[in-house]
This record gives sequence, C-alpha cells and structure tokens, in this order.
Amino acid sequence: GTANNFGGGSWTFIAEANLSGGAAAGIDFTSGVSSTYDCYMLHMLDIVPTDDANMIQVRVYTGSSTLEDDSGDYVWVNGTNGLSATGNGTVTYYRDHSANELMLNNAQNFGDNAGENTSGLFYAYNVNSAGKTYFSWDIVHIDEGGNTVVGVGGGATTFTTVVTGFRVFSRDSNTESGTVRMYGLNKS
Repeated sequence: GTANNFGGGSWTFIAEANLSGGAAAGIDFTSGVSSTYDCYMLHMLDIVPTDDANMIQVRVYTGSSTLEDDSGDYVWVNGTNGLSATGNGTVTYYRDHSANELMLNNAQNFGDNAGENTSGLFYAYNVNSAGKTYFSWDIVHIDEGGNTVVGVGGGATTFTTVVTGFRVFSRDSNTESGTVRMYGLNKS
C-alpha cells in the first residue's frame, strides 16, 4: 500500500474490496492483516444488502482462513438513533454478550433500494496480540423508510486468538454492493 508521511500515528492504506451488481456472503479481507499494525480501520462506503430489513455486521478471521461465527465468540453494545423527516428519534441501546457476530446497528433496518445504504468507520484494536481484540464503530445509514439512522458501538472477541482478517456483511441476506477500504495505524 501507499503511506502518508505524516509521522507517527498516521494511517496506511492496505487494501480495497469492492462488490457491485452481485450477491455475495460479504466483503472480505482475508489477507493484509499482519504484525505491522495493531490497530486497523475499515472505511465502509455505501454497503447495500440484497433484501430490506437488514443490519450490518462484522466477523473476524483467525488462523489462515477460519471465520469466527460461533455463538459466544463476541460481546457488543450499540446505541442507535433513528431520525425521520418529521420527528426526533430516541437513542436505543442493544447488547449481546454471547453473539456470533458484531452487530453495528440493531432493530434499525437498512434497505436495498437506491439511496438506502450504510457508510461509516469500524476500528479493531489489539489485533496482533494473544489477547482479546476490541472494536468500536460509528456508522450512518438510510433505512428502508428513507430515514437517517446513526449508530455507535463497541465490542470485543471472547477468544484470544490473533485476528487475521475481517468480513463486513448483511444479517439476513447477502450483500449486493459496497466498498470497504482497510487501513493500518502506524506504530510510530
């Protein structure tokens, strides 16, 4: 990848994955995660599911290609606020302490029509340590009713295996389109 020479703490672009015009299980990064960085950022752009009433989720890979998707692999909490054109929403908090994924938004359905998509930032910390990996996120999406929904949250793995990759996907269907860019945070 190319690096920005801003000194310590700058982000280095690692890879980009695009999905367009076809259903897939998700947008995957199964390479590019290494001991070079301990913190990674996924920049999600216009992620669209194949069906309405979905939530956007993330899972991690460990080992050479093991997708961690067992019940109890993750813990997370998120706060979601939906705003319509006619009224303010209320922040609603959701949590799961025995999950098989990280759910970035919950009970706020994003849709599959033009203009209904999710964008935002997802961070992974302590990725290359034989300890838990931690996550935080900040996303915005347009739901199937055309409402703007903001979601923030965080979570962790319950296992201590080193993370080697990421999958961004839709909960109840395949993913139709979107772009995800992966960056690593320079250690010095």
